[in-house]
Amino acid sequence: MYGIKMSGRSDIYEALSNRIRREIILLLGEHGALRAKDLKEFLNIGPGQLYYHLSLLGDLVTKNDKKEYVLTELGLEVYRAITRDEAPQIPGDASIQPSPLARILSMILFPKAFFYYIYESPYRHLVDVGIILLFGGYLSFLSGFRPILLLPVDMPGGLVDSYIYFIGSILFVTFLSDILSTVLFRRGGGHLNLFIGVIFSYIPIIVFYILIYVTSLTALELRLLYGGWLLRGVMVLCQGYSITLLASSIGAAKNIRIDKSALVSLSIAYISIVLYLVLVG
Repeated sequence: MYGIKMSGRSDIYEALSNRIRREIILLLGEHGALRAKDLKEFLNIGPGQLYYHLSLLGDLVTKNDKKEYVLTELGLEVYRAITRDEAPQIPGDASIQPSPLARILSMILFPKAFFYYIYESPYRHLVDVGIILLFGGYLSFLSGFRPILLLPVDMPGGLVDSYIYFIGSILFVTFLSDILSTVLFRRGGGHLNLFIGVIFSYIPIIVFYILIYVTSLTALELRLLYGGWLLRGVMVLCQGYSITLLASSIGAAKNIRIDKSALVSLSIAYISIVLYLVLVG
């Protein structure tokens, strides 16, 4: 049975290729459920390293109602295969792991471990969330750009309009992320975590607002440089990073693989474009 499940599942090979990830599977298989604090003590590693490896375990590990880490059905199958010595023999770690540069780029573009860390104590980050919402709406007003979901659009409006667009887009993106994850992959729950993760995903768009406002105060007006193409390029970069952050936040909140959560975030990006064409045209 294990061989059938392993077919085409490179993520399982990735999980088994590393000693720490194998130990996490064994610990959860032996203890049934463990908190992040317990795993850190057993493994003698820091929180960043733990959440990084948990993110790579994908849908082998999930959380129960007590916020403890447990093995999924697939994770239990992998655990049983390891303890029965039925897991395939995998060469040394370095032979199948990506290069250091690829690993760094992956951690920057898809920081799923960062969102795992936030979701461990979501209420502790409510102040951060409030600051992002407060400054995000105000910077949207100063820059003259309003978000239509994940797409910053240059449009006139007052301070109230800016907050309505900014907070409304975040709420709608959260709703769409939840609906698409549930319909496509049958992963519900995690609503508070998802909402907080979506808010953090808007940070690159806020950075775009800051660049627009700051350069408008100087001779480096982004709207005018190179016929506006520089502005478009910066916007695409910031929007693209928001999309990858959204994929990571969805993956961590719903405990789905990054390829699945990326499909959800790209779908929302497409919906953003459609809404722009309908509303602004």
